[in-house]
Order: sequence, then structure tokens, then C-alpha cells
Amino acid sequence: MPPDSLASHICPWLGLKWDPHTKHGYPSQGNTCFASKRPRHLSFSHQAQYCLEIQFDTCVYFPQPETESQDSRRKKSRVKIFLFLSLTLFVIAFLALGITFLMGNNLFFSSAAPLLSSATLTPNAMAITSTLASMVAVALPTSSPTAITIPSTATNVPTPSATIAVPSPSSTATLISNTATPVIPTATVAASPTKPPAIALRYPAVTLLEPRYGQQVNSETATFEWQDTRPETGDHYELWLKRLGSSTWEKRYSIGGGKFVLSYRDAMDYGDYVWSVLILDTLGQVVSPIGEERKLIWRPRDAPTQQDSSPSSSSPFIKP
Repeated sequence: MPPDSLASHICPWLGLKWDPHTKHGYPSQGNTCFASKRPRHLSFSHQAQYCLEIQFDTCVYFPQPETESQDSRRKKSRVKIFLFLSLTLFVIAFLALGITFLMGNNLFFSSAAPLLSSATLTPNAMAITSTLASMVAVALPTSSPTAITIPSTATNVPTPSATIAVPSPSSTATLISNTATPVIPTATVAASPTKPPAIALRYPAVTLLEPRYGQQVNSETATFEWQDTRPETGDHYELWLKRLGSSTWEKRYSIGGGKFVLSYRDAMDYGDYVWSVLILDTLGQVVSPIGEERKLIWRPRDAPTQQDSSPSSSSPFIKP
């Protein structure tokens, strides 16, 4: 499988504790989960079951989209409460201004009555007091004092005209608009993690020599040989071993040359195995493509010999 396809099957929140953007493609102590604020170390079995498999999004630590929707609903609820309180305060302020305006008009009429009763009027002026009162009631309130001239109608006694100035205070109501603009919080979507860089392959696939495909080994040790291409300084070979039918590599052995002798006690006892050899760098990253995966039949000394000559199917890279 190409390197990009390999990276797409590994959880993007997985990384090395000293470099979150780099990860081992197999269960290791260096792999760390960065899905939460505090990095979390994971067991080998958890890495093999979730982090390094295509169903990594089913892991209990993988962030779910429901968290973002709940945060968005909470923020919208706070905005609604803020708008409701602002509208309530505006209504209360408007009612208070209206009550103040009505109380000011009542005080004016109560102060105008003594002013009219204290004026010195002639007998003719007193005769039209009721008419004056009705005229004042109709004319008030005005924006400026109103002068009312009462002509004298008596013929026997000259009577000077009386001028009554009735001040009418103007009441101006100033409405203070609510200019505070509510700040509506916006929901921030967390950025998706950066896709891990592709691993550069610097070597061809390792050519396997012995044992042959399906060969049966009847001894306590098995000798594995492959063509030694002499890797660069710091790079090394690894023999990968798993039981036949297993989906993941179960044993890995770091080797310096092109030959390795393995005891059945250091493996997984006698049985049917699949083995292959790859080249890794100093960071534990695979720098050669997966080559042939050979079947090995490992039996005790007294077991009958049998050979499996069926060709090896070209199997894709299986994530460790």
C-alpha cells in the first residue's frame, strides 16, 4: 500500500510525544494520543485495535461532532437571554419616562390655579373669569407665555384693561436610546489536525532468500536469510513475524545484517507463520516498501515433513 494510503488509515491525533506530527506505524511506547488537551499514553493493544486501524474514529478518545453542536446551542441560548434582558430594560426605561411626563403635567395645572386666583381684577374682568378659565384650559400647554387682553366694556366708569400673563412651562421628554450593541459570540470550529507527512521510501523491497515459501523447518531454530543491500548508517533491518491468519505483525526483531537465527522459544512456539523483512531508520519509520510475505511451517523434530508450494499472494502493507 502506498505511504499516503497508510497515513489515511492511522488516527490523525496520534503522534510521538516529542513530535506530534510524526508517528510510528506500529504499536510503540513513543506513540501518544493528542485528541485531548493533556497527551495520553496508550497501550499496545489499544493502538493496534483503534489508532492504527481504519476504524480509528470509533475510539472513545476521538473527538465527536456532537461536542461542537452542544457548545453552539449553549452560546445561542446565552445570546437569547442577553437580548431578552436588554429588551426588558428598554421597556422599563420607556415606562419610567412616560410616568415622569404625566406627573409633570399634573404639577403644572395645580400651580396655575393660585396664579389665577391671586390676580386683581375689575368687576368687568371678574364677570368673564369663567370664560378666561375655559380659554386657558384650551390654550394650555403652549411653548411660550400667552398674553390675553380683556377690553373694558363699561361706559359710566372707565376701567383699565387687565392683562393676565399665563406662563406655560414646556415639558420636553428626552428619550435615551439604548445604544449598547450586544456582542454576539461566534462559534469557533476547531481546525482539523494537519495530515502527517508521507514517509519517503529510500530503499527497494528486500529480497527474501531462505526459508523458501511454505518450507517446513523441523528444528528448535530457524535461519532467515535475505539479500543484504547494506543500509546507510543508522538504518537497520527488521524481521517481522506473525501467526498465519493474523491481521497484524506480532513480533519484530532488529537486525544489522542479512541473516538471523531465531529460536522457537523467542518466537511464539511452533506453528504456521508469515515472515518478511523491512528497512527502518533511526526514528523507527519504515523506509522500504513491503516485499514478499513468506509462509513458514515450523514443527518439532519428530513431526512429519510437508511442503506448501503454493505461490505467495501479493499482500498489501499490513500496519503493525
